[in-house]
Amino acid sequence: MNNSANYVSNGEDRLDSPLSILGKLPIDRKVTTKDSKGGMFVFEHKNMGKGGPPRHIHHKQDEWLYVLKGEFVVEIGDERLTLKEGDSVLAPRKVPHAWAHLTDEPGSLLIVAQPAGTIEDFFSKISGHDVTQKEFAKISAEHDVELVGDPIISSEEQ
Repeated sequence: MNNSANYVSNGEDRLDSPLSILGKLPIDRKVTTKDSKGGMFVFEHKNMGKGGPPRHIHHKQDEWLYVLKGEFVVEIGDERLTLKEGDSVLAPRKVPHAWAHLTDEPGSLLIVAQPAGTIEDFFSKISGHDVTQKEFAKISAEHDVELVGDPIISSEEQ
């Protein structure tokens, strides 16, 4: 059993190898799946531009979002919220959701997936790769994430 602290400096990735999803969603791992023995995965999307992921459902994880910097719109089920620095929201498992950073100034979002499941593996698998929508949907499904719609902000708006 690991009884030591797992310190991660501001702006750093826990494993010293940041990930990037879809070429625009940088990920710094703060608490890995291994660190928490599968209990949770904590990561930061830092200094991101406009946009976010497509609407999706996590079948096995709740997802908590906390705005560190910037302004985000979040859709969870039929609710649409605008979150600013210090605001947070829980997206329960099995509920469609999406989020998007709204401004040209860089934004940062801290996210906790609980339990961790295979979300970290999913990010590692697609990081740095150009994947088609069909490939992205297939890999997502392999990790209990179902894509159910377009991003909140279209690629033309980003």
